Amino acid sequence: MRAWRFESSRVHHFYFEEESFGMSEKRQTEESGSENAFASKVEQVLDKNINPALQMHGGWVKLAKTEGKDVYLELGGGCKGCPGARMTMRYVVEDALRKVIPELGQVIDAASGH
Repeated sequence: MRAWRFESSRVHHFYFEEESFGMSEKRQTEESGSENAFASKVEQVLDKNINPALQMHGGWVKLAKTEGKDVYLELGGGCKGCPGARMTMRYVVEDALRKVIPELGQVIDAASGH
């Protein structure tokens, strides 16, 4: 568990510090009103900022669907079935998404519904 916390901290710091997202991306998200634009923004953050970190461990995350501002995400690769998958979803993926997309609703694991 201690190793996971250390690695998670390093990954989070490297990929998810506010400077890496830029304030203009945050403003663009606030201005976009359509659900399609919202889904595109979520996918952009996943592809640009989150998946590179997960790929270091052979995993990935993708957007399954959106319902309003709620997002359903699917973990795969090395993340699927991993004992730390739930913590990864909450403390890495969700936290990073909320930094860029403040209007984000619930983040739900598409596989488990939680």
